[in-house]
Amino acid sequence: MRIIDTFCQLCTFLFLKNIVCKLYDKYRDEMSDKMMELYTSNPILSKTIFTIVTKSLYAYSTCQILYITKIKPTLNWSIIILFDLLEKHKLIKPRVKYTIEMYNNNILTNQSNITDATILFKEISILNKQDENANENENKNENLSKNENSNERNQLIVITDYSTLLYNQPPNKICYTKMVPITKLNYETSSVKFLYISLICNNVTYVIDLSTNQFHFYINGNIIDKVFILYYLKYILNIDDSNINGLTSDNIIYSITLCDQNANFITITNDDIIVIEKDNYKIQNVTKQSQMKDKENVEEEPVEEEKEDNKDNDETEFVIT
Repeated sequence: MRIIDTFCQLCTFLFLKNIVCKLYDKYRDEMSDKMMELYTSNPILSKTIFTIVTKSLYAYSTCQILYITKIKPTLNWSIIILFDLLEKHKLIKPRVKYTIEMYNNNILTNQSNITDATILFKEISILNKQDENANENENKNENLSKNENSNERNQLIVITDYSTLLYNQPPNKICYTKMVPITKLNYETSSVKFLYISLICNNVTYVIDLSTNQFHFYINGNIIDKVFILYYLKYILNIDDSNINGLTSDNIIYSITLCDQNANFITITNDDIIVIEKDNYKIQNVTKQSQMKDKENVEEEPVEEEKEDNKDNDETEFVIT
């Protein structure tokens, strides 16, 4: 739909440009002489012509604004209804409305093209079960807590919503660090817009753009971390595997310099993550958070042991009595 609209606009522009250029070249000198003669002989008429031209331009601008704000949205809704009816009666092939992509250790392990929202939720439910079974198999051989941390850190699920194309907007990409139960796709786009994002990895500088004509990552809840950076390098920038070979979320080292919407320059490292929010963003240090959690767990363990010892003593004293 967007490609057809752009193509029609381009053809119309080229056609009008060709006609105007030919007429201009043909009558340029003649019109110039006539206008000068008219202006000197009849100033009132020339002012009238000037007024007509300016008002015509104003009317054209008003019609253009009206088309963008009123007519075009109505046409989009009409097109949506028309396509839905045609798909319902199987007169055309169903459109791909969503895509689910699952990445494990930066390898695409599952991809599904979805034509209906109900199918989307069923597919997510299936992937949830597969993910739970995979975790159970891994947990039989290794420590449970270690595996959970590894899975959350190395897994990325990207849901692409193509319905925005009907409004001439890029597809929204919603990212999850692990598969979660979803019954309704009610995400929110963010008003945050970084002016510039630069990534330095392996002594190479990359420009990170989170919104283009092909995708839009400014979604409330999306996280920019190690897993996302690896995904972006390989699947968005299409960096050759030889340049990122051997890089994982455990060993990747990089720095990011960004300029936010308030022209603030901020530099972060691979120990930090950026969390996109509805009207803002926040930066969190993952290493400090994990150290604080480990410290809390260490402090809580003796307390639990003391409670167990006291419980045993109480039971022993009760038996003796």
